[in-house]
This record gives sequence, C-alpha cells and structure tokens, in this order.
Amino acid sequence: MAEDFDELTQSSDTATDDSPTSGYRHASLLIQKLDSATLDKVSQLEMERGGVEQLSGGSKDVKSALERNQLELQSEVPNLKFQLKQEQEHRRNATMMYNTTRDQLRRMEEQHQGEVQDKQKVELTLRNLELEMRTLVTA
Repeated sequence: MAEDFDELTQSSDTATDDSPTSGYRHASLLIQKLDSATLDKVSQLEMERGGVEQLSGGSKDVKSALERNQLELQSEVPNLKFQLKQEQEHRRNATMMYNTTRDQLRRMEEQHQGEVQDKQKVELTLRNLELEMRTLVTA
C-alpha cells in the first residue's frame, strides 16, 4: 500500500500534465487504492475474528464437557467410599470367620490326638493283658 502511494506521488510528481483534473484523477486513484487496501485488511480481520470466535466456542464446549465429567466423578466418590467400607467390613468378617474356624480345627485336632493317644494306651494295655493271660494259661 505504501508502495502504491509512492508510485502515485511519484507519477504525479513526474507528470507533465499539471492540470487540476489530472491531480484530481491521481488523488482519486490513490483514494481508491487506499479504500481497496483497507477493505482487504478489514475482511482479513473479520476472517481472523471469525476463527477466534470459533476457537473460543470450541474451548467453551471442552470446558463444559470437563465440568460435566468433574461433577460425575465427584458424585461417584461417595459411592466408591461406601463400596470400600463394605469391602473392608466383608474382609473383617471373613478374617474373623477364618480365625474362628482355625481355632475350632486346632481344638478338634488336639482332641483327636488325645483320643488317638488314649486308644493307643488302651490297645497297649489290652496287649499286655493278653500276654499276661497267655502266660498264666500256659503256666
């Protein structure tokens, strides 16, 4: 645009025709070129503004979606905490049942071992008595 202005001013400076119409014509051409350059810049700025508005709208949509996701996640937190407490309670109950069952099995095993020992003592006593009876019968 500045070059065009320089061209017009140079051509008007070097023009041989010094009539008022020729100066007016040169000024009119200069104004037209300035107007078209201004219109080009304005349309370019409007296009850029449209792009910026479009980007802005897109970022608003993304922000809105993120806010919805955040609300959903925040509403899930109490449910997850409740589920965690339930799982912890189940685990505590399972541990107590395991310990109780283990203790019962240990007592049953001890009782069984005692019964086995008693049975072995009775069998040993029975064999001894049988041996004694055989020796008494043969004697």
